[in-house]
Amino acid sequence: MSKPHIACIDDEREILDLLTILLEPLEVEVFTTTRATELLDHLEDNPVNLVILDLVMPVITGIELLYTIRTRYEKIKCIVLSGAGEKRLIRESILLSETYIEKPFDNHQFVEEIRSTLNL
Repeated sequence: MSKPHIACIDDEREILDLLTILLEPLEVEVFTTTRATELLDHLEDNPVNLVILDLVMPVITGIELLYTIRTRYEKIKCIVLSGAGEKRLIRESILLSETYIEKPFDNHQFVEEIRSTLNL
């Protein structure tokens, strides 16, 4: 059986580095990027189980990415990890994703949410 594959996108490299460290003990394959186009290319070429994404990003927003993922890749689960305070964005992301996690987040709760989402 292959490892679950998680793709993470955030415009802050430090967040991506933290996510990589937190996900390492789960023995999953992790792909990180700061660019939406790179994420979409990766999804096209790789069997991804879960996308963890920020809402507020340059060029293509997290909401636009959620709509694209939901339209093209119905089986990929999504978790929104964001500090965006705009209520409309939060409500919309909750409807389109499995979970919304607000930044800053508790590391243990984050890992447990990933375990639950992927049934690990």
